[in-house]
Amino acid sequence: MGLSDVRLFLVAGIVVFGAVPSAGAQGLRGLLSDLARESARIADDVPVRSIDDIVEDAGRSRALRESIEAEMRIGRELPQATRRTEAVLTLIRESATIDPATLRRIGELDGPAQEAALAITRGGGEIATSIPDFAARSRLVTAGGPELLVAVGTREANVAHDVAQQAYRLQQAIEAGKVITTAGRAVTVADFGRAVAKHGDATIRFWDTYVRPHWGKWLAGGALAAYLTDPEGFQDAAGNLTEAGFKRLTVLVGEVTASAIRGAGQGGGEAVHSVWTALVETFFTGPNCIYSMVGLLLFGSAFLLRFRRIRHWVSRPFRWLDQEPSDIDRNAPRA
Repeated sequence: MGLSDVRLFLVAGIVVFGAVPSAGAQGLRGLLSDLARESARIADDVPVRSIDDIVEDAGRSRALRESIEAEMRIGRELPQATRRTEAVLTLIRESATIDPATLRRIGELDGPAQEAALAITRGGGEIATSIPDFAARSRLVTAGGPELLVAVGTREANVAHDVAQQAYRLQQAIEAGKVITTAGRAVTVADFGRAVAKHGDATIRFWDTYVRPHWGKWLAGGALAAYLTDPEGFQDAAGNLTEAGFKRLTVLVGEVTASAIRGAGQGGGEAVHSVWTALVETFFTGPNCIYSMVGLLLFGSAFLLRFRRIRHWVSRPFRWLDQEPSDIDRNAPRA
């Protein structure tokens, strides 16, 4: 066998064996699937697609990190790694009922994988609470996968509940055939989970500002499917509708509808800003600002004096002036 043959054999071996998932990756995949099923209280296995993305999305969560750090403050005498593992396991137990054998497997994971396990458990527990119907919850978790559970589990409690409800609303629309797609592939609720997990508050703000109030408009023309397929094509880092996103929306739903969506999302804030700017420029700048300040002070004083308790304490030092003179005061000797 020549040198070139040896090189070819080595390259082929690397390609073949590199394409086979490692036992560790397979074990983690099975563990995350078990966690999703147990925390969400469903019977079906949950397919785990991309482990790396799940771990990365969980690692970006500030809420998750703060919860772990707060729990780690208990038991300071333990080593750092041990405290972190115990904190994660405690938070998992508080989020859902998990089999002890599964908890032991989580304790053997490294830090990032433990955070992913915690995110999935918290997300599954929140969905189990938010979606009481067993069949509907099973379909939602199976379709959304760990991506959806991580999206829910990495948010604060009040936001997590809202994300779970919006995911369920999307799943219902998909099952009813209302989500039209023009991208060549059908979107799933996992796409929603990936958008929330990856872009966080930006996606939540965009959804609450532009999508949620105009649900029917986004369902028409494939706009919702286009957004879920490519969120960055519609929103910026702050969750605002970009000019490029507005143009895409115009193509999909028409200029009138797209303008209505953008106007509703931006009009209120711009109106408040314009009114405030006009008030400041008119009354609190220039030579007449002192009169405006005095008028504002008088108005504030008059408003506070409407309350009886304030009037009582303000008038207390002068109350003797309103009293009838006593006999001593009347018969006081004159100088």
